[in-house]
Amino acid sequence: MNACSLNQNATHRTSNMRILVALSVLLFAPFAVHADDAARLPTKTSAETWKLLGREDGPKLPIWARALAPSMPRTVAGMLHLDHFHREANPLGPVAAAKLRWAVADAMRCAYAKQYAEFDLRRAKIGDAELDHLRSGKSLSADDVAMTAYARKAALAASTLTDEEMDLLLKRFGPEKLVAMVHTAAFANFENRIFLAIGTKAESEGLIPPIDYPIGSEEAKKLQAPPREPWSPDKVGSVGLSKLELNWRPKSADELKVLLEKQKARQSRIPLPDLERIAKLPAAAKDQATRVVWTRVMTGYQPQMTMDWFDMLRAYQQEAKLDRSLSQLMFWVITRGNECFY
Repeated sequence: MNACSLNQNATHRTSNMRILVALSVLLFAPFAVHADDAARLPTKTSAETWKLLGREDGPKLPIWARALAPSMPRTVAGMLHLDHFHREANPLGPVAAAKLRWAVADAMRCAYAKQYAEFDLRRAKIGDAELDHLRSGKSLSADDVAMTAYARKAALAASTLTDEEMDLLLKRFGPEKLVAMVHTAAFANFENRIFLAIGTKAESEGLIPPIDYPIGSEEAKKLQAPPREPWSPDKVGSVGLSKLELNWRPKSADELKVLLEKQKARQSRIPLPDLERIAKLPAAAKDQATRVVWTRVMTGYQPQMTMDWFDMLRAYQQEAKLDRSLSQLMFWVITRGNECFY
């Protein structure tokens, strides 16, 4: 999730796939990957994938689920659930949510996600004329202009979002809807980076409506990732990624201390939700919301979106079993690359 948008206050393929998926979540410069590349991971059939997901059969599954489920079935169950929620039960409504997802995909040049956003808009009975307005950026409503502008900036340069810009969005949409926009843009960024990293192509049998798989169900809890050999850099070899010019200016310890104190003194861009909202949360969510400012904002205004995200994240952490030092290093690189204080 993009905390910086919310608050400026404090087998052989298996190992490779784990790294690929982790990197796909964290990549902050997705534009080295192009949507017309061939798919990079082998895929199972839908029938084979449903067996991996603990069911005998089910509807056709999207290609990304069929590629990732052999390695991380519980994570895929969580991703299916979140994908379904954001497309079918998003507090923004199906049209606004799809337009926001389209803007993120367009900014990130993810053709697969753009196709799905347009597919969902057509399912919501949006006609050619309104789709043309979205594609051209012309004749959009004031709300659509504000929302898609936020989505693009959050995707490409979230650190440049200003207090004034967020305040205008807060006044226009209110805290509940603004937090839903942040959630929607963040999840779209997450999905797009995975789609780009694994080279997803539109399904030959046609685009697929959202499929729910409740991540908190007993069925999902029984899913287990396959055994993995211990990870070793010697088995992976050179990754061969294109070099990125990051231009990271070193800061002294004293400079960092001054910047940290400035961050601590800043006020939240979105007012903290009242304690009555927090009191209604389940115990675990309530505990986290009382300790972490951005979690309080997210769970206070959009509890289901936030708790479902954390459920999926926990499933990923349990299945990926990434070395903690490696994962923390990756986290630091990405937050530094995004110019995110967090």
